[in-house]
Amino acid sequence: MFSSVPLSFDTLLNRLLASVRLRVSNGDFTERGLARLIGISQPHLHHILKGMRLLTPEIGDALMATLAMSLMDLIDEAALGQALLDRQCLPGSYQHLPLLDGCLGPGSPFPDWRAVAQWIQAPSAAWDHARRPALVRCNPDPDAGLPLRVTRFALIDQDETARLTPAARSWYALRWRGAGYIRQIRRESGSIFVLGQISFEPSELPSVIELDGNSVLHVIRARIVWLGPDPRSADPFAHPGGWLPAPAACS
Repeated sequence: MFSSVPLSFDTLLNRLLASVRLRVSNGDFTERGLARLIGISQPHLHHILKGMRLLTPEIGDALMATLAMSLMDLIDEAALGQALLDRQCLPGSYQHLPLLDGCLGPGSPFPDWRAVAQWIQAPSAAWDHARRPALVRCNPDPDAGLPLRVTRFALIDQDETARLTPAARSWYALRWRGAGYIRQIRRESGSIFVLGQISFEPSELPSVIELDGNSVLHVIRARIVWLGPDPRSADPFAHPGGWLPAPAACS
């Protein structure tokens, strides 16, 4: 991993050159073969790698395409994470929310919280009561009420405190047999009571989930903060009726 230093174009160029030198020294490419692939002479490439000639943007792009690299491969992960945290702390600013890969709903594997499909810019004030926010796509759920049948996206809070003490008026993302469900719940001792299912047929999600000694966090994976349309559209968080009440403890 690169050391965390202030990011500049010069830093990116030096990291790209270091990566190219490493690939050549490891035998992945020869200078002659790599020069031929990017359309320059071997002496020209040699001088670039030795620092005797400048690396132009055109040659840099050609090198990255040949090595199947992107600018993200040149960015220090620690510096990128710190930059995102710094932006989150700015008053009245926008934060980049992760849109998780996968879908929340019956018929789909439960989304992997570590797999981010895209980062979306959203106003911080819209969800400042969520401690660990993320966005996720939703599948239609025939066993839920009408809003959940047509909802396409949800803003969730993965904070453990909100999951350990579920509130009566809130909605939660539950994981059951590999799939996800959005439901209101009631927790009693070693059981989770699932509320509001309306199907006349037996639901894939039982009305009572016995924890059998497992942590409630194994089933309650997130609190639902907002339901609405595609968050990449204009002013998605202004969608009327989309906001769900926060528990009193998070107010």
